[in-house]
Amino acid sequence: MAAAGCLGTLDVSLAGCGGGGGGTTTTTPSAQAWAGDVCSAITTWKTAITTSAKSIQSNPTQAGIEQAASDMQDATKTLESTLKDLGTPETTAGTTAKSTVDDLQKQLQSGFDTIRSTAKDVSGLSGAMKAAATISGTLATMSTAVSTAISTLDALPTGELQQAFTDAPSCQALSGSK
Repeated sequence: MAAAGCLGTLDVSLAGCGGGGGGTTTTTPSAQAWAGDVCSAITTWKTAITTSAKSIQSNPTQAGIEQAASDMQDATKTLESTLKDLGTPETTAGTTAKSTVDDLQKQLQSGFDTIRSTAKDVSGLSGAMKAAATISGTLATMSTAVSTAISTLDALPTGELQQAFTDAPSCQALSGSK
């Protein structure tokens, strides 16, 4: 199925993320802790979404798609909750950064709503194939939203977050550079 194919885009999209270590968040986390928490949350979400997309590929039935959608819902809710709880980073552009993450959260929820609706409407093999194509397209849109958010955060005028994304270990793992 095409659903897993678009997830390669997630790998490329998230490669712009720089560096790592999360930690306990507070209402005003350091730039590096905030960036690390963002990358950790996205990595966890990406892993769950990739697994769910692969399950659609291996089980393109109504039950398989509904289960994958349920798993995607859980992953998306966890990501949303984590992003919501991050607070505003201690940077000059902290409010803009938090707004970018909040916007990403809304875009991912919208994408998931499409996936959930699609999964509920599956009927027969033809319907499952159409659902898989719709889900694939939606995952590609969600991937683009993640890429755009990371690029926006990385390019904020002060550069503080750019360095934080470079330095945070969880972002380094996300980009594939250890």
